[in-house]
Amino acid sequence: MNGAPIAGATQATLLIPGNGCYTLTIFEDNCSSISNSICVTNTSIDELTKIQIYITPHPVTSVSVVETFFDPGSTTTLQLTDITGKTVIPSWKQQGTSFEIDKKNLPPGFYFLTLSNSNYHSVIRKKIIFL
Repeated sequence: MNGAPIAGATQATLLIPGNGCYTLTIFEDNCSSISNSICVTNTSIDELTKIQIYITPHPVTSVSVVETFFDPGSTTTLQLTDITGKTVIPSWKQQGTSFEIDKKNLPPGFYFLTLSNSNYHSVIRKKIIFL
């Protein structure tokens, strides 16, 4: 992880211990081979704690439904940004626990859906893929 060996990580699988860049080194006799680096990052602490936000169907091809754990009578503000942080769908507010998200004419790619709720005191960012 980040250029340093992970103690005891000698099995065929590894549960990633945290954000960072990982490489795999295979040793055989006097030879070794190193993989390309794979970097793991999360978009928010909420993603690490596995906040229950579901998007179906996902990836989004036209219209999908976002299901949340929010109180039915609360108000949620949603916004969609691209991977550079540019707003591609401005903020909109809705009440309830589920919301529709429309791909519209957006190009395929990775986006971030930002949700903030009147009864929940944290911002949630969820990665979303448009095909």
